[in-house]
Amino acid sequence: MSDIKRKVLNISLKIIIGIVFLLLLVILVALILISIWRPDTVVLADDNTTEKIIAFGDTRSSYVTHNNVVKMIDNESADMVIHTGDMINITTQIQSWLIFLFIEKKLWDDGTEFFATRGNHENVKWIFNSIFRVPDDKTYYTFERMGIQFIVLDASWDFEPMFDEEKQVAWLKEIITLDKDKPKIIMIHPPFETTGKYNKFYRDGWHELFLENNVIATLSAHVHSYERSDRDGIQYIVTAGGGAPMYPATYENEYSVIRRPYNHYVRITRDNSSAGSYRFEAINIDGTMFDNFTTSTKSLKK
Repeated sequence: MSDIKRKVLNISLKIIIGIVFLLLLVILVALILISIWRPDTVVLADDNTTEKIIAFGDTRSSYVTHNNVVKMIDNESADMVIHTGDMINITTQIQSWLIFLFIEKKLWDDGTEFFATRGNHENVKWIFNSIFRVPDDKTYYTFERMGIQFIVLDASWDFEPMFDEEKQVAWLKEIITLDKDKPKIIMIHPPFETTGKYNKFYRDGWHELFLENNVIATLSAHVHSYERSDRDGIQYIVTAGGGAPMYPATYENEYSVIRRPYNHYVRITRDNSSAGSYRFEAINIDGTMFDNFTTSTKSLKK
C-alpha cells in the first residue's frame, strides 16, 4: 500500500471514529436530559385536595401549537394534568422526546402531577415506560383524585387488540367493581364514540359495564378534534387538540353533542353547587370556552 493511500485511510478512520464518538456523545447527553426532564409520576392515595385537572392530547405534530397550549395549561396552575396519548410522531425519535419534555416539563416543574395514556404513536412500550415511569411498569393502571377513580387503559387503534387484552380486560372488570358507587373516568387513547376520521373503539358490553359502575366520563384522543358524545349520561370526550392537525368528520355519531376542530384542552373542577358533581370546560387556544357541562353519578340514565 502506498504512503498516500495509507494516509487517506488513516484520515478516513479518524473521521469515522470522530463521527461515531460525536453521535454517542449526543445520545448520552440526550439520555441524561431525558432522565432529568421526565415527570416523576407517583400514584399516591387520594388526599382529596385536588381541585383542578387538565386533560389534553395529540401534541405530536406542531411544536409551536403544542408549546402555546402548554403555556395556557401552565397558567391554569392545575393540580394534575392528563395526557390522552400521541405525544410525538415516532417513538424512537430521541430528538422528538427531548422537544416534548422540554415543552411539557414546565408543568411538573411547578409541582403539577402528570399522568400519561399510551397512544399508537407510543408504540414501543419500553420507551414509553422508561420516560413516564408508570406504576408497576404497566401501561394500564388506576389512581384516585378529587373523589374520582381514574382508570387508564392501553389501546391504540379501533381495529387492533388491546395490549395484553385478556389480562387487561380481566383487570378492568375487577378494578371497576371494587367501589361501584365512586364516580369514575376512563382514560383510553382511541375514542368510544366519534364522528371519525377513524372508527370508534368498541368492545361488546363495555358501555353497560361503565353505566353499572358509575363511569361519568371517558377521556380519549386519536381523532384530532374536540368532541363530546352523551350516551345515557356518560360523557364520551375526545380531547385531541394539543398540536396535531385537525381531522374532518367522516362518520355518523348519534350521540354527538358538539364537535369542534380546535386546538384546546379540557378543564375539570368540582361543582360546589352540588355534592359529588364535576364541571368540565373545553378551552380553545384563543382562551375562549366553547363547551361546558356539569355531571355526576346522578346524571347517569341507568
